[in-house]
This record gives sequence, C-alpha cells and structure tokens, in this order.
Amino acid sequence: MIGLFSIFCASLCCSGVGNAWFLGNSPGPFLGRHWQLSEQASLGSHIPCRTGRSSLVFLSSPKSTTVSVSGADSSESPPPRTIPYDPDLLYMGISEELDLLPKGTSLQKAFSFTIDNACPDNRTVEILKLSQRPPLFLLKGVLTPQECQVFMDFANSQPLQVAETRQGGTDSQEYRVGSQMTWIPNNTMQGLQDLAQQIHATFLPHEPCFHPSQSVEDLQVVHYDPDGCYNLHHDGALRILTVLYYLNGVSDTWFPCADAPVGRFASRQGAIDFANSSAHPSNILRGGVLASQVQPGDAIAFYNYFQDAAFEWNAIHAGLPATSDKWIATHWYHHVRPSQCNEYKTS
Repeated sequence: MIGLFSIFCASLCCSGVGNAWFLGNSPGPFLGRHWQLSEQASLGSHIPCRTGRSSLVFLSSPKSTTVSVSGADSSESPPPRTIPYDPDLLYMGISEELDLLPKGTSLQKAFSFTIDNACPDNRTVEILKLSQRPPLFLLKGVLTPQECQVFMDFANSQPLQVAETRQGGTDSQEYRVGSQMTWIPNNTMQGLQDLAQQIHATFLPHEPCFHPSQSVEDLQVVHYDPDGCYNLHHDGALRILTVLYYLNGVSDTWFPCADAPVGRFASRQGAIDFANSSAHPSNILRGGVLASQVQPGDAIAFYNYFQDAAFEWNAIHAGLPATSDKWIATHWYHHVRPSQCNEYKTS
C-alpha cells in the first residue's frame, strides 16, 4: 500500500477556515525520504508540498488511464453490512446499490438540473466505483464544461481569499500552498441547490430529509496556482460525504489508504503507521487510488464516516502539486436529525 508523506494539498474546508485533520510532522524535502509522523497525527512542521513537482511528472503521463486504481482485486465484494439502520447515527450509510457495486464497475444515474441556464436539464452520469474502503466514486460528466465555466467566472468576479485551514494554533497556510477560494451560496445560483439535492438523494438516501441549509455546505470554489497543493488530510468532523468537482480537468487527488489490506483503521495512528511503512513518491501508483486525467465536469464522491459514526481513516487524501492552473469546487454534506427535518417542513 501507499506511504503517508505530506507533500500534498486537495479538497478544502469551511468559510475560509476549515476543520480538516492533517497527518504529517517532519519538515524538509520529501523525495526519497521516510517521514516519522506524529503520534497524535496532529499539526506539526509541514513537509512542503511545492518541492520537486518535476520528479512527479509521471503522474500526468499521457499513457496513464483516467483513474489509477490499484490494491484489492476489482471483483472483491464489500464487507457485509452488520449495523442496522438507526436514525440517531451521525452517518446514515451508503445506499445498498452503491455499497454492493463491485470496485471497477459502474452504473448510470439520471440527473436533471441546469446551472444558470448554461445547458439543458437532463443528463446521464456514469458512477464508477474506485474503492470499497472508503467508498469512493468517480462521477463522469456530472457538470458540463459550460457549467464549470459559470463557476470559474463567478469566482473570478469575486475577491478571492487565501485558502486557510487551522487546527491547534498552527499556521494553517503551511498546509496549503498557492490556493485562493470563494463560496457560492447554494440558493443564489439557479440549479445549484437542485444539483446538491440530487447528489444527496443518490449518495445519502437513508438521510431523513434534504435540508437546504443543514444538509450541505455552500459550494466552495478554489483556484490553485501551478505547483499549488493541499497536504494529506481527513475532511474533518461532521462532513459525512465529500463531492469534489474538477472544473478544468486538472486533478491528481491521491487516496493512499484506499482499500488498504489491513482493512479498517481504528485510529489516526493506525493509518499513520500503515502509510509510514512505505512513504516514498514512487509508491503513489502502486496502491491506493489516484484520480488523474479527469475531464472538466467530472467529480469524485467519498464517505468520511462509517455507518457507526466512526471516522473512516481510509479516506485521508491529498491534492498533489498542480501541473498547471487548477480549479475545483466542493460540496460537503452533513447528517440532519429527524427533528431538524420536522422544523424545516413546518417553517
């Protein structure tokens, strides 16, 4: 499996200041080194993600496939579901249809929305399963290039903020390099809330309802400069599902612990120990999942929790140094309780 060296940077967090958990400790250039990661897996001295992108050019080789998927055999079946449905759990669970989909296979879903009148309403989206643990999916063509341009144009019309993520008083900007961001409220752009609701219905069907202001955060749009990146991290508390849209086709999001042979990690430390056993850039294509060579409008979706509300530590991920200007957008989804649904329906 893959080593856990923090060269990186990827999906981002709330309202300019986020709550991601980073996994990394030792400073200095990363190439060819094995890093001793902190026992608490908390913020420490970073490993600069800007170092030596030229040594990683193989990641964007024209010969590489749309998505590099390695690890367990694609015919592997997911583990049996043993936890009953419980409306009080934080994470309501993946749909049975997606749960039972073998890795490396896909299904098609019909979506109907339009972003700011950019394109026709109806589209068919192919959903390809990239890993069982975490449940990780590639959504092919969920947005059109015109809709991606709408998001980028909106962001360019706003004063972009330096993207920040903080924890424990450590300078957060060490963990992101060369990125700026803004937010698009879901209720201010035509079709955006429809998109969020249909993603919710597909990936979180056991949630008691879709609450426009509680089920999903506003859309975050981020621009990365060339070589910009985001260190290895978990998306943090309460975000049960992440959907990351690639707006201009620049991707390279890496999940080093996807389908790790040890199975479910009980703690951050377990994920760190596993990844630290082979922390070397050449391991990136030997295991885990690397989302690479995507098209504008493709997205990935992944779960950050198990159904029993425990953190899914296999979902740690990073955005590798960008080969060129990179634009992404992210929706983070939250669990809502039945009482919140009742309040929403009666308001």
